[in-house]
Amino acid sequence: MTIRPIIFSAEMVRALLEGRKTQTRRLATSYLRKCEAGDLLYVREHWRVGKHWDDTPPRAIDPIIMEHGEIVYIADATANELRGKHRQGMHMPRWASRLALRVTDVRLQGVKDIDGIDALAEGITPVSGRAPWRVFRTLWDSLHDKPGERFFDNPQIVALTFEVIHGNVDEIARAG
Repeated sequence: MTIRPIIFSAEMVRALLEGRKTQTRRLATSYLRKCEAGDLLYVREHWRVGKHWDDTPPRAIDPIIMEHGEIVYIADATANELRGKHRQGMHMPRWASRLALRVTDVRLQGVKDIDGIDALAEGITPVSGRAPWRVFRTLWDSLHDKPGERFFDNPQIVALTFEVIHGNVDEIARAG
């Protein structure tokens, strides 16, 4: 079993928390193409901590803050909870992750191979009168606008199916 990070937007973290997201697609050039069933991914997301940590790099923040509830995840924060400096998901330390994904299936395919069921498993919000894969296409193109990466170009992607586990990846890995 390998443990790797994966970054999600606040909207997709909410979909994970609500149980609406059980798949993700990334370009086949991603390091995630090496995933296998049984691997664990720890979710990195936008976050904040108390203002007294604003000048401290994320790697130097003391993990003890988890015990004191000093971390706020942007995906579930209200405006009045947003204190301290906004921190990108790519800078979230592994100890701060609260969600892990156990990979159950890995497929290499063209992005156009997605169907409506898989689009819903991606956590997209259905839009009245639009097929789910069309909503997914709009989301994909908002993230991938380079030639060869757009939906119309049908790039090779890795499609990961997973089980969402609430908890820190290190605790989950220790528990087996």
